Amino acid sequence: MQSDLFEMPWIDENSVLAIANTVVIDDPRQPGSGHIDLLAAGETLAVWRQKVHDPQLAGMPLAELVELRGDVRSALDAADRAVPMPEETRLRLNALAAGAPLTFAVDRAGHLQAVELTGDAAGRVARETLRTVGDPNARTRLVRRCPAPGCGMFFMPGRRDQSWCTVRCGTRARATRLRQRTLQHPDAG
Repeated sequence: MQSDLFEMPWIDENSVLAIANTVVIDDPRQPGSGHIDLLAAGETLAVWRQKVHDPQLAGMPLAELVELRGDVRSALDAADRAVPMPEETRLRLNALAAGAPLTFAVDRAGHLQAVELTGDAAGRVARETLRTVGDPNARTRLVRRCPAPGCGMFFMPGRRDQSWCTVRCGTRARATRLRQRTLQHPDAG
């Protein structure tokens, strides 16, 4: 994972995950375990600003990015755990999303299209976060947190049974489990 910190392969066009995944968690199953904050270090912050696809988001002041990230991660964490979003998070995201209005229009072919009106980056990210967390009663979670050691990234599963954000994380998680079993039962080899 260490080499990935500067490559940031998880950064794509999804601004919600791009900002949420600026924290790497040592053990996602252990609340309060150590973490690496990619926005706190000048080098990784600069790399993130270069890689994120939304230039307005990349240019946001650090304090605003950190605050927005807190709300986004809080909403995604609630969705991953299938619990209601904290009230203060919901209120802040709703207020931010109001700054990036969306309207609808019918094109010449008669298809309904969402049309994004001008708005700030925080508002767009807030709106997309609300859209991402979606319906808490949905049968499948739209977002999950990777349980692999040294990861904790949020991801949108491509399959119903997808447990890890990448094949590499799955391999690392299985290797860690095997290593722990071997240490606990050295004679069972």
